[in-house]
Amino acid sequence: MSQASSSLFQRVLTALPELPARVPHGLHAFFYHTVSDRPLAHARHLFAYKSSAQFERDLVWLKQRFTLVGHAEIVRHLRGEAPLPANAASVSFDDGLAECFDVARPLLQKHGVPCAFFVVRDLVDNARLMHKSAVSLCLDALEATRDDGVAELAARAGDALGARLDSRAALAAALRALTIRDEDRVRAACKAFGVDEAEALRARPYLTSEQIRQLARDGFTIGGHTTRHAEL
Repeated sequence: MSQASSSLFQRVLTALPELPARVPHGLHAFFYHTVSDRPLAHARHLFAYKSSAQFERDLVWLKQRFTLVGHAEIVRHLRGEAPLPANAASVSFDDGLAECFDVARPLLQKHGVPCAFFVVRDLVDNARLMHKSAVSLCLDALEATRDDGVAELAARAGDALGARLDSRAALAAALRALTIRDEDRVRAACKAFGVDEAEALRARPYLTSEQIRQLARDGFTIGGHTTRHAEL
């Protein structure tokens, strides 16, 4: 373990006794990434997501069973300024996908549910394609490849992924193993799998600046979710 890692580890150990005082007691946190009634090639291989009808049923269920609180109430509680209500719960979305505005927002407003949206800065206005989104698009292309074309795809993708690959499962595993540290390989994989990153961004998979401003005007909380979705 390096000196820097050892120092960080020690700070984490030192902070552990403080956690009970810092974690909001009785707060149940429910977080989502997106809500959609259609397949999202840039997301569906990363996580499960609910339809609009399923999400609305979630909101009704949450309202029936919890006292839903916003981010400001949680902050006030952490500062010792006000207690949370009994059986408190919060709702949030990670990553800043476009459906947060188009699908989730009207349902949250309909049911009067507070929500925090945590946005990846560099994705705003669809300025770049997140590495995980690119991997999902490659996995989608792999899924659409006929069995008799997998060998040719494996040969083409092998150099990009830095491995000898000979099956659909091996290709999928190699793609899923890519992280933000492998961005050059992710881009090379996109070329090998025929994924057009510019075309993917033209479909506007992420929130725009104006949509984020409107969410804030609506009374929702906007938070930071790193600049590039790095693994911290």
